[in-house]
Amino acid sequence: MNVLIYKSLLKSLAMLSGTEVKRATDFMLKFQDNPAQPGASLERVTKTKTDNLWSARISKELRAIIYKEGDTWALLHAGHHDDAYAWARNRKVELNNKTGALQIVEVTESIETALPDRQSWQAHQIGLFDSHADDYLLTLGLPPSWLPIIRKLLTEDDLLKIIEKLPEEVSERLLQLATGELVTPPLPKASISLIDNEDTQRRFITVKNQSELEKMIQAPLATWIGFLHPSQKRLSTGNFKGPVKVTGSAGTGKTVVALHRARHLARQGKQVLLTTFVTTLCDNLIHNLKLLCTDDELANITVSSVAKQAGSILRQANQRYEIINDNEIQELIDSYYPSDCPLDRSELWKEWQFIIQPHGITTWDEYRSISRRGRGKALGIRDRNRVWQVFEPIFNQLAHHQKTTWGNYFKQATTVLSAGTIQSSYDAVIVDEVQDLRPQELKFLSTLSGNQPNSFMMVGDGGQRIYQSKFSLKSLGINVQGRSHILKINYRTTEQIRRFADRINASTSDDLNGDRESRKGTISLLKGPKPNLQAFDTPTEETTFIVTQIKTLLEQGLLPSEIGIFARTHKLLKPLQQSLHTTDIPWNWLEDNNTDQENTISLGTMHRAKGLEFKAVFAIQVSNDALPLSQALAQANDPIAQEEVTERERNLLYVTITRARDFAYISWHDQASQFLEDVIKN
Repeated sequence: MNVLIYKSLLKSLAMLSGTEVKRATDFMLKFQDNPAQPGASLERVTKTKTDNLWSARISKELRAIIYKEGDTWALLHAGHHDDAYAWARNRKVELNNKTGALQIVEVTESIETALPDRQSWQAHQIGLFDSHADDYLLTLGLPPSWLPIIRKLLTEDDLLKIIEKLPEEVSERLLQLATGELVTPPLPKASISLIDNEDTQRRFITVKNQSELEKMIQAPLATWIGFLHPSQKRLSTGNFKGPVKVTGSAGTGKTVVALHRARHLARQGKQVLLTTFVTTLCDNLIHNLKLLCTDDELANITVSSVAKQAGSILRQANQRYEIINDNEIQELIDSYYPSDCPLDRSELWKEWQFIIQPHGITTWDEYRSISRRGRGKALGIRDRNRVWQVFEPIFNQLAHHQKTTWGNYFKQATTVLSAGTIQSSYDAVIVDEVQDLRPQELKFLSTLSGNQPNSFMMVGDGGQRIYQSKFSLKSLGINVQGRSHILKINYRTTEQIRRFADRINASTSDDLNGDRESRKGTISLLKGPKPNLQAFDTPTEETTFIVTQIKTLLEQGLLPSEIGIFARTHKLLKPLQQSLHTTDIPWNWLEDNNTDQENTISLGTMHRAKGLEFKAVFAIQVSNDALPLSQALAQANDPIAQEEVTERERNLLYVTITRARDFAYISWHDQASQFLEDVIKN
């Protein structure tokens, strides 16, 4: 006997009081243990379009709605008596005769009457799906009762108005079809059991034991990590002969894949490292793993930064280094700078940043043979030798004082592993936000993984690179050919916010392997208002608008913790900070790592937005003199560097806007950022 949990059931629990939630969850635990228990008082629901729909008594006032198919029970909804029965009357639960999926379909009468009748269309108007036959649309999983409604749609915006009322897989396929994508119908699933059907698994989760159910119920707002799209599940549980790269635009569930992959391997008894580039993101990963995993699974998963792992390897090898900072390196370059150097001081610093460090160069032979294509001045062998005369004494001085750079720190840790001096403690390594790692960090992690089947997975998005310069996995010796995958379904933001954000970024993004990948075909199944763009004459007017909008959101029921406000620099947030203080609106600085303060609005720089999510996001002071930041552009003294800086600045705005789930506000005074020019015109 199987018990399935419907995704929206946990949302219905959130509408109940604390005492009622306790009673409902107690019922669910008992039902999971024995669906046939006498205390459930099962009664068949009448006056509904669904056979085998039952109600169960939770308490005097509360009822659960349950569907039964063979020996499978599906818990669908929990609520007060009248609400529960109204929910049942407005839905039909059925097995789709084309796909075999268990679908919960809203009745269409009220929806159909709200749409214009085709007889009122003008002669030249063509329906959104008129070029597709009924039989084809039905093979996509469209419930037959919805065909008349689909035939009334004229535009993508019409589709967005009803998209949340359709089964998730149908919404996805229709959106792809509407945007010109070729959609292949799923193969008939008649021979596959109900619980193994991929479309069913999108909205139902099979709970294997009581502890799993308890964990899910305790964190209902985070249930997104428990329901996987089929493409995510294949990546999380698949077998791969070599390194795997998973990319996708913001909100497409890349981190969810990483979390489930870690859990899948941990269940097999493997020791797994889940890593990223900063400690704050590691904290987010730990939080979500605790929602997803059992204690036994967690015991096999280590979450830590890349730097911490490299430090552990070097300490075990009795090698200890002090990391030198950029200012010290620049001072050393100045002190060893000769009058006949072919590069000036600022160019030497860029040579160090973009050639010496990323490639882990420490010897003349390495520098002589490295490609410098596109890096400003061309240097012949003689000029390179004169440049090396500046860098060589720097390396000698660092070695004498047991100091090193980050690039060499990771290179040395890789050398220790490669030599077999220290053995890796991990059977598998999974990397989140891979785009923001340095090349030598990736080489280190690749070596740490052991280069065995199923041992190395990297997830990230080149369109969200905000820290490091570009790299190619291929050039680092990491071969992902045939094992590169792009996620296309956005789970975080509404379709309106996703479309807006994608117009800020290019239609293609860096694929992390020396090429570009298309963002075409990405869709979101959530809907909401379009982003709010506002121009002002003065900073004061802009600040007044933001405070007014925040008050409106709070009055509408948003919590302060569900609102994030971001600007390019800390200084640009100061006027707003003062206004919030004056109006008694609680806030905190994200730079102080106060992300867990439940009753405060979060303020931070755009860099600090990384890895966070809010219902409402304000990107403020997005003026042309702030984004791109003039200081960042001034430090780029060759065309390639300027292009990379501009792209990272554009990515910052993209990352900031895509932190929003429902509401996005973008404001500026005077002239808007160049990154907004196209979206403002259109």
